[in-house]
Amino acid sequence: MKLFGKLSPPLAAAVFMTALGASQARSQVVGGSVQIGPANPTYFQPKLAVDEPLLASLMSVVPGPIVIAPDDTLHISLDGASTYTTDVRVERDGTIQLSYLTPLRVTGLTVEEAERAINGALVRNNLVLNPAVKVVLAKQPSSVVVVNGEVLHPGAYPTLGGLTLDRAIAASGGLLSGASPYVVLTRKGLDEPIMIPLGSDAAHSRYGDMQMLNGDKLQILRVGNYYVVGAVKNQGAYPLKGTTPTTVGEALAAAGGYGFEAILNSTTIARTEGNHRVLLTVPAAKILAGKAPDVALMNDDIVFVPTSKTKAAIKGGASGLIVSLASTYIYAHP
Repeated sequence: MKLFGKLSPPLAAAVFMTALGASQARSQVVGGSVQIGPANPTYFQPKLAVDEPLLASLMSVVPGPIVIAPDDTLHISLDGASTYTTDVRVERDGTIQLSYLTPLRVTGLTVEEAERAINGALVRNNLVLNPAVKVVLAKQPSSVVVVNGEVLHPGAYPTLGGLTLDRAIAASGGLLSGASPYVVLTRKGLDEPIMIPLGSDAAHSRYGDMQMLNGDKLQILRVGNYYVVGAVKNQGAYPLKGTTPTTVGEALAAAGGYGFEAILNSTTIARTEGNHRVLLTVPAAKILAGKAPDVALMNDDIVFVPTSKTKAAIKGGASGLIVSLASTYIYAHP
């Protein structure tokens, strides 16, 4: 899919810088990585935006004991008394109403604690000598996980009985064809949302057994586009894959390969991080030779393959004249 047409190397660099808003941004170089954005920025490191240690720690999280809450439905039975079997809803004030008993407060109790509370009430009211009450939490609408984005049935799903990441996705009807291999988890207690890679098979993800907690929000991302410009045969926009991450090596192949003038080890990715753009230099020559790990692309990444001249232009911030020429070229070649 061609987007920019056939740009000369200087114009390709100008398009790249225009996309970054270089004429308004400040740029700094630290350890070969260029930061575009405000002063005193946090510098992006060349790695996937996935916090593996944090994900590993979340895999070991076990949900706390389930406690009864208003609007829950309890199935209550009394051993040896089939007539004393009922389903009751917990009132907004946290109480339940059982036959022959005054309202009994159960919110904040586990089902075992509720059983003891009902047993005690039956004994105090001389209704049963040695009661053996069984309480089952039948419904708990207050404890849910919200699943949104590229799934068949977005919505809220109960955590009752234990809900894992893969079960939450399955409950929502599964992924749509346009779903990306990433899901964003928002959870109380975490400083910020985290990205979870689903891999090529969401039903058997390495993180599929991660326990979901009440209040969790899952956003299934949609496959987006990335852009390849510079010293490649076919500059343009290309779709990210929907099942596995798209890499720099694959992006170069999709663009028809690179030209003889390309400086592959100075290949640069422009990526949105927070409220600003960052530049990440990747060793594309080593990646293609299998001597360096490939780098996964994200939505709206711009991959720029420079020549010696355009590499210097980027390091220098590019001139306003070249940016203006590039803008004129884009408008003249829709």
